Amino acid sequence: MQSTQTNLQSQVQNQKTPNYLTIKAVGDIVAGTNYPDYRLPKNPNELFPNSIRNLLKGSDILFGNYESTLTNYPHSSKDVSKGMVFAFRSPPEYAKLFHKLVLMS
Repeated sequence: MQSTQTNLQSQVQNQKTPNYLTIKAVGDIVAGTNYPDYRLPKNPNELFPNSIRNLLKGSDILFGNYESTLTNYPHSSKDVSKGMVFAFRSPPEYAKLFHKLVLMS
């Protein structure tokens, strides 16, 4: 057992590790909204087409600024009947899309 552990430690120490970290950042992500009117893509996969997904690949860290909320709560504290007042809401299932993007990067 001791020789196996020593052997594994030796292998780990001999592995070359990169001396850099790749970070990709995405600006504002606006998926649309389903409040007060439904303005979401029919197919959620359209939010990140393959051309965009390919640009997001190949980083150690990937992050973006999601300009919405992930909720099914049916109301907003904002009075959207007034001009230039916005309340955004996206389905919580969209979190799965973001998770897939992280897994592929």
